[in-house]
Amino acid sequence: MILLLLGLLLLIFACSLIFARDAWWELQKLTNQMQGQVSERTLVWEVAQMGLGVIAIALSIALIWAGIDRINQPVVPRMCLTVGIDSGSSDDKFNIRNDIRTGCAAAEKKDYETARSSFRQALNHIDRDRSFSSYQSRLYEAIEQMNQQLPKKQ
Repeated sequence: MILLLLGLLLLIFACSLIFARDAWWELQKLTNQMQGQVSERTLVWEVAQMGLGVIAIALSIALIWAGIDRINQPVVPRMCLTVGIDSGSSDDKFNIRNDIRTGCAAAEKKDYETARSSFRQALNHIDRDRSFSSYQSRLYEAIEQMNQQLPKKQ
């Protein structure tokens, strides 16, 4: 959101550089008069002002684009980045790992209902084998994150 606001402010500044050149010139002239200097409007001043305006527009578009891209990113639980199950029986390990990976893949596709369901299934497997209980808190946190992304029922 901050990137969007910064981009919009920079866009306004850029447009003022390009389209309100006379106002900027009057401001520069007034500043120079206060310092006892004589001002002369030159082609270099005009080109520099236009160039800065174009650069500012390009930067503002990049900031706005980055802000929109950040807003549209899927919510992926932190546990998806750190999951690694190495102990326990092979069936339980496979089932839990598979459920977590399915949930993480669904979250990346913004299918939060499937993600929540997969994380709950992993919790069911953990309830049967307590050797994986260290994953419970992270799974509950992931389920809560998915709940926040789902539309509220009325």
